[in-house]
Amino acid sequence: MMRAIPLIAFLLLGLLVRPGWALNYSYGGGGNCADIHTTICFFEEFTGGNGTTGQIGTHGWSLIGTGSYSTTTSVKNDFGVGNILTGGALNNAVGLFSNGVNPIIDLAFQSIKVEMRALADVTSFGNYRLGLTSNTAPAVALNSGVYFETLAGETTWFCVTRNAGAQTRTNTGISNVAPPPDASIGFLQRFMLEKVPAGWRCTVEGTSVTNTTNFPSSGQQNLFLSVHNSGTAEVDDMEIDYFFLQLGGVVR
Repeated sequence: MMRAIPLIAFLLLGLLVRPGWALNYSYGGGGNCADIHTTICFFEEFTGGNGTTGQIGTHGWSLIGTGSYSTTTSVKNDFGVGNILTGGALNNAVGLFSNGVNPIIDLAFQSIKVEMRALADVTSFGNYRLGLTSNTAPAVALNSGVYFETLAGETTWFCVTRNAGAQTRTNTGISNVAPPPDASIGFLQRFMLEKVPAGWRCTVEGTSVTNTTNFPSSGQQNLFLSVHNSGTAEVDDMEIDYFFLQLGGVVR
């Protein structure tokens, strides 16, 4: 019996390291980040770089508009947090864009999932957005995209699908200032966008709505977050803990 124990342990170890078993970094089903032939995964923790365009975060995000970017030190559950701030003048806007003037995320992928953890420091005159857009700069009205939005004077997050100026905008009912249910993980909120057969599902802190119209016709998108102040001269800001993107159904 004692001689059989090492053999059993060896066989179990073989199962654990079998490809596709031990490194199954799946995200909500539909993909496996360990399999680069079927799934593409992009993860940004905003731990490195500085406030210069092309040197923000690990992947060199672009800071576009009038404002600034900074990072906070690592704390429990937040390895790195980036912060964008508008300038103090009226109608200043600033945003972070994953590929700047060259959006490269094609909406034709079979499976698309985006998860973000962020905090809008909501004021009465700030407009806040995050998700996917074909825009290469912050704007009062975006050209197209799939994103979350809360505008000046609003108290909840909206799911927006926008195409060439026409949009579907659905209220999630989730407060734009309330902490998540488990305050022990911090006061940033978790957002998720997912391409589904009916359209696009938007989830904030576990509550989902689905938009079924006005999908972007522009295939190439940026990951982004942006802030625009309106109505008064003030500094508005937004914090981002991470972006996670998974593209499934890849054949290569």
